[in-house]
Amino acid sequence: RALGDQMCPVCQRAKPFSHLLETNYFCLFGIRMLPLEKNADYLSCDYCENAFQAPDADGVLVPSQLQSVRRVLAYLLVGYSMQDQQELSCDIFKKVTGLELQASVLKNEVNSISLGDTDLFDELKQQNRYLNVRGKQQVIEAAFLITHSFCEIQYEDRLRINLIASAVGMSI
Repeated sequence: RALGDQMCPVCQRAKPFSHLLETNYFCLFGIRMLPLEKNADYLSCDYCENAFQAPDADGVLVPSQLQSVRRVLAYLLVGYSMQDQQELSCDIFKKVTGLELQASVLKNEVNSISLGDTDLFDELKQQNRYLNVRGKQQVIEAAFLITHSFCEIQYEDRLRINLIASAVGMSI
């Protein structure tokens, strides 16, 4: 349903927004009977097509894929033992999302993953309901770009990227 114009942090101007809600229903002979589960629930800028969760406490909208892209980059930095390549990760984040990533924020993500505080795949599955196709593609694109920059992609690397894609509900 249409929400009217709102300030989009990506477009940096007022643009029309929509609220998207996708629900699975139990159907009997093609008639919806009972709602089973919500598949997606997010706000979307009709212009740039970014998905957003509800505004935070300050009323600021943040694209919902940003956390997932940050976590995937940090996860792969740790997995390839390339924690010193944070500048490269920040560049990939900027190219994929169009927004800046502070090195200190990425460092916190790397530390969290290094300590085992984060289950990336569980978080991606939970975050999936707030991502649209564009956000999911950005997560996968970030995973591919950082993997490709570290090595020639082999079977194990393709498998890792495919696991990330599966966690966000996409297949490659």
